[in-house]
Amino acid sequence: MSVEKTADATSFSTVGDEITYTILVTNTGKVPLTNVTIKDPLTGMNKTIEILEPEASQTFTTRYLVTQADLDAGTINNTAFVTSGNPDAPTEERSNEVALPVAPSCCTGFDLFAPANIFLGVLLLVALLLFSLLMGGDNAIPQKFVDVIEETRNFKP
Repeated sequence: MSVEKTADATSFSTVGDEITYTILVTNTGKVPLTNVTIKDPLTGMNKTIEILEPEASQTFTTRYLVTQADLDAGTINNTAFVTSGNPDAPTEERSNEVALPVAPSCCTGFDLFAPANIFLGVLLLVALLLFSLLMGGDNAIPQKFVDVIEETRNFKP
């Protein structure tokens, strides 16, 4: 017997995101399996297959809504458990887990003083000054810009 569990997402980012899990149970043996139970404690799914013939498979889907606790934990670990209760054979148990991480947010790790960000800031300032000069004539640079430029020249980290 084998069990394969997949999710329709690779990560999550918001409370209320819906994740759909698919569970595929296959009888890899040569005899029928009876009373095969499929449990997913996280989603509350609890199903039974009365008879699963050799080489046959059955697919189940179940859904889960992301909670604030999941976001705080940074991951969702979800395991499916499959047990066969064949009276002519020992009980067989299998499980399969899917782990989904929180998706990185758009602005994590932003460093204001990274060289690329400083360059972009200076470039923007130069563009604004040039625009001001082109649009305003001889007296286009306000004193505040001159003061900022002077302070920048004298800046010592």
